[in-house]
Amino acid sequence: MWPLNRNLAERVKEAMQEYAPTRDLEVSVSERGGVITFQGRIPAENYRQILRYTAEGIKGVKEVDTSQLILVTPSSGEVAADPVGTAPVVESSHLAKAALQALEADPQLVDAPIDVLQRGSSVVLRGAVASAELVERAIQVAQSVAGVTEVDITGLQITPASTQPTEELYTVKAGDTLSRIAQQFYGDANAYLRIAQANNISNPNLIQVGQKLRIPR
Repeated sequence: MWPLNRNLAERVKEAMQEYAPTRDLEVSVSERGGVITFQGRIPAENYRQILRYTAEGIKGVKEVDTSQLILVTPSSGEVAADPVGTAPVVESSHLAKAALQALEADPQLVDAPIDVLQRGSSVVLRGAVASAELVERAIQVAQSVAGVTEVDITGLQITPASTQPTEELYTVKAGDTLSRIAQQFYGDANAYLRIAQANNISNPNLIQVGQKLRIPR
């Protein structure tokens, strides 16, 4: 499971809270099948791209939907015409995406729960690894990405595997599927077979609301 029991939508929301331009937005975040949906009010069109860039470095995000964001003028609350240019300008998230891909391609870090945010030409690593050696490895991998000038690891925790539980219990809710649960816990919907095998489920399409599932770590 992700460190501190954060699911995909919660991690995107936390990334928004850490960035001043998005911290006070009246925007909610939801996730289904790896698709992040933003819904709410934004004061300028630029914020659609800002929110998209924020989500693109989060491990497990496959797509970002900003179609449910509504432009409003902060003073009157009326729908805005299109105040392009009134929001902060944010660079592309290409460094965050490239660093995330490099981390996922590294044999030592492929399963490490690490998100990557971008601040200018710097990248911010958030999540957990099992040792100080893996922290250093994550820094090396991120620094190897062309264009990255600095790597911030203040949000990267060391959580030894020996101190983590090997599994935890999850109660199935309405609308759940094994793929959706796998996306929430592992950042990969295709990992649903791990859950099915751990619970002796022969048909992954048949789970019931209220059912207790063991989620292997």
